[in-house]
Amino acid sequence: SVEALAKRVEKSQLLKSNRTQNEKMKVVALSIMNSSTSGNAPRGTNQFDANVFSNWQYIDQLVYWGGSSGEGLIVPPSPDVTDAAHKNGVPVLGTIFFPQGAHGGKIEWLNTFLEKDATGHFPIVDKMIEVAEKYGFDGWFINQETETGLNKKHADLMKELIVEFKQKSAGKLEVMWYDSMTNDGKMDWQNALTDHNQDYLVDANLNPVADSMFLNFWWNTDSLASQDLLRQSKEKAES
Repeated sequence: SVEALAKRVEKSQLLKSNRTQNEKMKVVALSIMNSSTSGNAPRGTNQFDANVFSNWQYIDQLVYWGGSSGEGLIVPPSPDVTDAAHKNGVPVLGTIFFPQGAHGGKIEWLNTFLEKDATGHFPIVDKMIEVAEKYGFDGWFINQETETGLNKKHADLMKELIVEFKQKSAGKLEVMWYDSMTNDGKMDWQNALTDHNQDYLVDANLNPVADSMFLNFWWNTDSLASQDLLRQSKEKAES
């Protein structure tokens, strides 16, 4: 992508359509742009079989959804999509997907992803940054659902990896975490912000980890966790 991210009009300056609209609300779309992961050509495609997304004005961020054990785990967005998104002021995240065992997932893939070098750093972090900067997109969506052989060490390493990514990218790239692996290394969707997944957003001292979390699809308003953690995190960031 060669398109810089356009600046959008601040929501506070837009007219509200009704009294209940909250200008702080943001919308993210998880969108499959191509019929298959393997059909995701890095240069885009000249075939008329892509999802031509046409709702840019309604969203604040797009996750380029995809990934499978048979077609590829790491899916950077193709430049045609990033160009269109950036022209509309919408940042785009690529996807890193570790599938469940029933869908071909292997714990060895996760182990390789979380390996450290002799200096105690994650080599994959440098590659994640390099790819995003080279191809002009805005960060990564991480979805870890491989369950067989999973343990707390995997969870601890993943949190360390996210922190290192944020530090090395100096705030220029984002990470969105999918509500899947818990703090203690279990594959257990929480469907809410809970004590079992909050460590992927903030550490014990309320320092930020990932930029955001995509709650699993079974959430509902009755079971959403208390917002006290989010309030405290916001207050700390503003102080």
